[in-house]
Amino acid sequence: MQSFSSKLRIDTRRNMNGDGFGIGWYDKPGENGCIFTSVLPAWSNINLHRIAEKVKSNMIFAHVRATTGDTATSESNCHPWQFGNLMWMHNGDISGFLKIKRKLTSNLTEDAYAFIQGTTDAEHAFAVFISQLDDPYKPLFSFEELKEAMLKTIALINKYLDEEGIEQPSMMNFAVTDGVTVVCTRYISSKKYEAASLYFSSGSEFRSESDGRYRMIRANKRDKSVVVASEPLTFERNDWLVIPTNTLLVITPKMNVLLYPVKDQHYTTQNERYSINAPEEDLLHHDPYSDDLRHLGDKDSPYEAVRANVSSTDDPTIPAMTFRVCFIAITLSVMFSFVNQFFFFRQNPISIGFSVTILLTFVLGKAMEKLLPNKTVNLFGIKSFSLNPGPFSAKEHTLLCVFTNAGSGVAYAIEVIAVQELFYDIKSSVVKSLMLIFSTQLLGYGLSGLVHHVLVKPAIMIWPETLVACSIFRTLHEEEEDPIVNGRRVITKMKFFVLVSSIIFFYQMLPSFFFQLLSSISILCFIFPNSIRAQQLGSGMTGLGMGSFSFDWSLIASYLGSPLSTPFWAAVNVFCGFVFFGWIIVPLGYYLNWFEAKKFPIINAGLFDIYGSKYNISKVTTNNGTVFNQLGYASYSPLRITFFFALNYGLALAIITAAITHVLLNNWPEFKRLGSTKQRLEHEDIHGHLMRRYKSVPSWWYIILFTASIAMGLLVCESKGVNLPWWGMFLAISVSAILLFPYGIVAAITNVSLGVNVISEFIAGLVFPGMPIANIVFKTYGSTTLRQALWITTDQKLGHYMKVPPRDMFIAQVSGSLISGVVNLITTKYLFAKIPNICQKSAYPWTCPGTNVFYSASVIWGLIGPIKMFGRDSIYNILLWGFLIGAVLPFIPWLLSKKYKKSLILRHTHIPIFLMACSVLPPAAAVEFPSWFIVAVIFNFIIYQRHHWWWVRYNYILSAALMTGTAICGVFIFYVFQINNISFSWWGNAKDFHCPLASKPLIDAKISSMTI
Repeated sequence: MQSFSSKLRIDTRRNMNGDGFGIGWYDKPGENGCIFTSVLPAWSNINLHRIAEKVKSNMIFAHVRATTGDTATSESNCHPWQFGNLMWMHNGDISGFLKIKRKLTSNLTEDAYAFIQGTTDAEHAFAVFISQLDDPYKPLFSFEELKEAMLKTIALINKYLDEEGIEQPSMMNFAVTDGVTVVCTRYISSKKYEAASLYFSSGSEFRSESDGRYRMIRANKRDKSVVVASEPLTFERNDWLVIPTNTLLVITPKMNVLLYPVKDQHYTTQNERYSINAPEEDLLHHDPYSDDLRHLGDKDSPYEAVRANVSSTDDPTIPAMTFRVCFIAITLSVMFSFVNQFFFFRQNPISIGFSVTILLTFVLGKAMEKLLPNKTVNLFGIKSFSLNPGPFSAKEHTLLCVFTNAGSGVAYAIEVIAVQELFYDIKSSVVKSLMLIFSTQLLGYGLSGLVHHVLVKPAIMIWPETLVACSIFRTLHEEEEDPIVNGRRVITKMKFFVLVSSIIFFYQMLPSFFFQLLSSISILCFIFPNSIRAQQLGSGMTGLGMGSFSFDWSLIASYLGSPLSTPFWAAVNVFCGFVFFGWIIVPLGYYLNWFEAKKFPIINAGLFDIYGSKYNISKVTTNNGTVFNQLGYASYSPLRITFFFALNYGLALAIITAAITHVLLNNWPEFKRLGSTKQRLEHEDIHGHLMRRYKSVPSWWYIILFTASIAMGLLVCESKGVNLPWWGMFLAISVSAILLFPYGIVAAITNVSLGVNVISEFIAGLVFPGMPIANIVFKTYGSTTLRQALWITTDQKLGHYMKVPPRDMFIAQVSGSLISGVVNLITTKYLFAKIPNICQKSAYPWTCPGTNVFYSASVIWGLIGPIKMFGRDSIYNILLWGFLIGAVLPFIPWLLSKKYKKSLILRHTHIPIFLMACSVLPPAAAVEFPSWFIVAVIFNFIIYQRHHWWWVRYNYILSAALMTGTAICGVFIFYVFQINNISFSWWGNAKDFHCPLASKPLIDAKISSMTI
């Protein structure tokens, strides 16, 4: 099709294509179509007007012709052509066609050769295409069949052109359809020039505007249409998307538009091509969006994982913030935040995870798509919206999940309120509690706004875990029919997702309930049942996990994240760090009795006295645990922790300075170049270009939210019962602000998160000794602000990948946080009023394990303080060198890499990840590490190398399916078995996993003759 006022013609000597035209259409899918052609110009053929008034079809194939070369103006040379149920047309010309014509025809099938009636290169190309199909007479084809045949056709033509030494570029904008599926190409056999222009637009219909122009719209229409044209048919900026040069476009039967780069000898990036075929006076004179679209081209993400899971196209007419999104999100936010908060205080808490949210919202979104009327509602005369703007889209689904996820969590500040009221008997008013929750929840938004252009927009900021979510959204919303890869039919992504999710759902019941030994099979424990040393080394749950393996996906991916989405080099750093510290340093320090290690278990996060017993906090406090008793402390015992736990504290301090140093050495030079807008745009990939269509979040939105949060926080901190001075709050926020950039870069590139709790507690204990409430409030502002900022940034990257308008994302995230804060507080106050002695052992199952740990931390860091724990006279004082060691270590691989520039090992050595490996132990179990790494090796190394196509197609879908099936299984087990106190006791469900001696200290052990 061609615009009547053509601006992008290849041949600018003529205003219009006036050498004939043709249209094709189909009455029903699977039936042969009809074609009408004429040698008259389209605008002067009265029969075209009559046909247009009578024909109704879901597929219209139209072409206007300008003769090229010596081809005659005859109906036999008019496009489209039809063979069986297929139609074909071509825009462009094959250079040197007469020289390769004989070769083309010599390789045709008998039926394809007999089909040719005219003299055009386009008809001969169609015959070549027909010859690539196994059965060209089929009524319908999968898009993979048509796609592969098209690629083979282009490759064969290029081969003959090369053999004849023809250097003049050939322009092969082909289009073929079977009436249901469409495959088009925008292609030129050159790395230097652009191909003839090709655009597409999707929506519901063209609607006339008041100025006589037309727009493609979607509002209030359930049907979807796609128009592919050589140039835009309207001048509206958002109606059209350019198809990059040397790209194949597919329109599936469900009207999904898929783009595939044609990566042959003529493939190159778009910015390396001259835009020679477009005249100087083009659509920019009428519509300024063309220049932006021209640069979208082939600048896809440089990272294969992103290309495999994120669509490089966008339809900006698809709405994201719709009535059904708001309705479902608000409803689920209230429900989920209540459920998560309600069960948070139980002995076995449960939370509704993101994967469950994705599936549930998909079902509800599709239900509302079917049930809601197609009606426009006017809201007080201010704004009108549609109750049902069409099919439930991936953009809506993404925004709905982000909204719901923001509204379903348990606010960290709830722990502060619980400790205040239940342990320190300090009542907090509803208003004060809400201000604490809102300020801690929303401060992160202000910080995320400061780093958005660095942590979200650049292509290098991958955020690998978001790719798993992208793969789920695309699987659920994009149709895939009978895919063919490397010439063989493979299972669709949707079937693969459902199959794996179903299998893991049923399998996961074994390690999670019926056969829990599968969570940790410790070989050394079975070989040496009477050896404490062997079980300390071999136990996967309470020991170091040597020779232990887990077949429990919920355990493997619980603390380290999915090994399938973690880059292999990052996984190697994690495992090497675990081996070095967990399997070398810890046994060495423990058995040499460093820090009196043998008195305590080898792995334990508890607090002990010098006699190896659990530390009795009541002996060093008075007034119900609210005042530190110095005399009691002196007469009782200093605090003692296990060697492993002490090492973790040292590593936690080292990680902070290591992260800062590593980023300054390895990432800062690159990100310093992003200071100017021009350079930031140069570092964007196609996803960044596509997102330029949408209005960004104004800086003043972030500033107002940040200022309001600070104001609420200051009122809380200066209030009675908290007594955290105003400068203390700013100090806490400064900790998050300083660490946000380095921690964010590490998480975005490696899929590994670094914690900040220890440094917040450490600083608070030093600055505010003897003030437990001030300590935990400082920790909350110091750690929650950073955690929220990173979580917000992660969701913003997800929205970036899924092309959700940034302002919609911001509104959804803030709204969800506000809703969850209110519901969290109401639920908490209700439980405190209705459950006697909540958070005490007598109130089982409402024993609040997390809150008790939070209270203990307030005593250790707030009352006793880090000076007594790490002071000059403490045996743990040496751990403070972690700050210096962490700052120096990154220089070693950095300097060596300057000398040995080709070393992949040095290039991928990541000291912060190496140091953090053991920081999750406990609560994580050692058995997770070897099992997690084995999975990473199998999929991200072996399969990646040997079956690369499988990795590209299924790896992230596999991760999503495992996560989804496991999460649903967990919810099922909780509500069916655990909540009803149903258990299953047998040999395979031993609570100690047949390693009963692993948790015992060594100093009083009676070693048997089987001791190693």
